[in-house]
Amino acid sequence: TASALEPLRAANQFSDHPPYDITLLSLSGEMAVSSLGSQFSTRPYDSVDHDFDLVFVVAGGNPRSFQNQAFLAWLRRLDASGIAVGGISGGSVILARAGLLDRHRFTVHWHHYADFDAMPGTWLLERRLFVIDRTRYTCAGGSAPLDMMHAIISRDHGMAFAQRISNWFIQTEIR
Repeated sequence: TASALEPLRAANQFSDHPPYDITLLSLSGEMAVSSLGSQFSTRPYDSVDHDFDLVFVVAGGNPRSFQNQAFLAWLRRLDASGIAVGGISGGSVILARAGLLDRHRFTVHWHHYADFDAMPGTWLLERRLFVIDRTRYTCAGGSAPLDMMHAIISRDHGMAFAQRISNWFIQTEIR
């Protein structure tokens, strides 16, 4: 989560007009706790309007066991309304459970490769840090979200600005 949020925070910090409005959502709207114990204030996913450009699902643990049908339907509604969706780490497994990775190239954290072997479907899984395919944004987790966000920032605001953000993180080149 932090690897995805920090480049956007830095882009906002280095811009006269912050380009990214970040909203953290969760199933319940309660405080979300990372695997490290960091806490994030969130809003319930079903209490917000669909005025997003891009929504990421972040998941660790065992995402193949995720059963919240209302959330999966919400993701499908986002997609139907033209909102891009992405998966970070095991988030791609949840996108697949929602039926949103059919005919899209994607990646996932390597710990979840077997999840796709166990799920029905013909998957276009790539073993890469991140994959952007049309309206699907997926990455492997760990430091890979940092790389994907640099690519998004570069696309949205130019390579020079993205390189400035990359340099801020002592990442001397954008992968």
